[in-house]
Amino acid sequence: TAAIFSGTAQYLGVSLLAMGAPIAQVALLTFILNFRYFFYGLSLIGKYRNKGFLKGYLIHAITDDTYAILVGARCSERYFILFSFIRSMVSFNAFSISSFVSTS
Repeated sequence: TAAIFSGTAQYLGVSLLAMGAPIAQVALLTFILNFRYFFYGLSLIGKYRNKGFLKGYLIHAITDDTYAILVGARCSERYFILFSFIRSMVSFNAFSISSFVSTS
């Protein structure tokens, strides 16, 4: 959990390693599985235009559930960025804190 952000990739990696798959195969399949985040970021890049340092964080911290909520959000641009920042912070920090606690 501390090394892999995607829960789906964790299940994939553990399953493949348990079956004796080579590390290169696990890495390649994890990359392909997580490539969806690239498209999530691309689809929101117009909404994050001219947001300075926030743009990188907002795209980096996106998760499946955050993306689904943001795509369905119907609000002004100002509130969209605020909502998106808060949602990403909650989701990403919950992951980070739970990872730290579980590895301690």
